[in-house]
Amino acid sequence: MTKGIKNWFVSLVFIGTLFLNAHAEKKDFNLKNFKGIEVGHGLPVSIQMDTVELVSIESDNGIFDDIELKLEKGILKIKRKMFGKHSSNPRISVKAKYLEKLMASGGASIKVAGEIVSDYLNCECSGGSNISATTKCKFIETEIASGSQLKLTGSAKVAKITCSSGAAFKGDNLVCGTAKIAASSGSSLTLVVSEEILGEACSGANVIVKGKPANRVNCSSGANVVFK
Repeated sequence: MTKGIKNWFVSLVFIGTLFLNAHAEKKDFNLKNFKGIEVGHGLPVSIQMDTVELVSIESDNGIFDDIELKLEKGILKIKRKMFGKHSSNPRISVKAKYLEKLMASGGASIKVAGEIVSDYLNCECSGGSNISATTKCKFIETEIASGSQLKLTGSAKVAKITCSSGAAFKGDNLVCGTAKIAASSGSSLTLVVSEEILGEACSGANVIVKGKPANRVNCSSGANVVFK
C-alpha cells in the first residue's frame, strides 16, 4: 500500500468514526422492581450492583426500536427484534439493587460489576452465551449447556451445578461449603469446596476440585475428577 493510499484510507476511517459518533445516542429506561435479568439474541449487557434501578442503551446510529425490554414476573427481559431497523453496536447497561436470577442464551453476554448478595442465586447459560459475576450467597444453583460459560467468584454455603454439552463452569475462586454436581458430555467444571462434594460426572466430563472435601462423586464413561 502506497503512502498516499494509506493516508486516504486512514482519513476515510476517521471520517466514518466521526459520522458514527455524531449520530450516537444514549437512552434511559426507568424499569423498576426486578430481581432477575434474562438476555438473548447475542446482546451484551453490563450490570452494576447499585442503590438504584436503571436501564441505559447506547447506539452508534441512534436507533433503539429493535431492543425489546420487558418486565415480567420480576424478571427484566432484554431481547432483540428480528425485523425493522437495527441499532448499531448497542451497549446495554443495567443498575440493579438486588438479583437472584441471571439467564443468558443465544450468544448473549452478562457481566456483573459489584457483589451479588442474596440467600439464593440461580444462573442459566445456553447456546454459547456467557455470564460472569461475584456472589455472596447461601445457595447457588446453576445450569450451563451447549458451549456456554459461567464464571463465578465469591462464596456460597451450598452450590448445585449442572454442566453439559461442552459447557464450562469456572469457579476457581468460588468457595463452597458443599457442592452437588452433574457434569456430562465433555463439559468442564472447576470450583473450591471445603466440606463435601457429591453427584455424578460422566461422558468425558472433566472436574477439578480445589480443597480436600469428602468425595462422593460417581464417575463413569471417561469422566475425570481431580483434587488439588
